[in-house]
Amino acid sequence: MDVKATLSQWALIELCTSAGDAAELVVYGIPSKAPDEFVLTSAVDLIEQEGDDSAFVTTQNSLYRVVGPGRHYQLPLMALPLLREGQDPGEIAKRYGREDRKPGYVKRALEQRKRLKF
Repeated sequence: MDVKATLSQWALIELCTSAGDAAELVVYGIPSKAPDEFVLTSAVDLIEQEGDDSAFVTTQNSLYRVVGPGRHYQLPLMALPLLREGQDPGEIAKRYGREDRKPGYVKRALEQRKRLKF
C-alpha cells in the first residue's frame, strides 16, 4: 500500500462515548504538501514506528506517514462533526474542557513497543 499523505502537526484522537469509553481512534493532521488543507483519517488499525521522528498509520483502506511528536486528545464522539469541518483538535479540546497529553505521547509508546495495534 502506498502512503496517501505525509502529515505534520498531527494529533491522535480518541473519540469517546458519554461513559468515557474509547469508541474510535482517528488521526487529524496537516498534509506537508498542502499546508492549507487537513486530513481526518477513518478508524486507525495500526501505528508502526518508521524512524526516530516518524510513524506509519494504517486504516482499513489507507496508509499515512506522520512526522513529528504529535499530540493526543480524548474527545467526545459529538466532536466528530467539528473535526470533519477542519477545526483544530486543540481548540475543540478546550471547548470540551479536555486537556491534551504532552507532545510525544505516541512516540514514547512506540519506543516501548514499536507497534501499536488497535
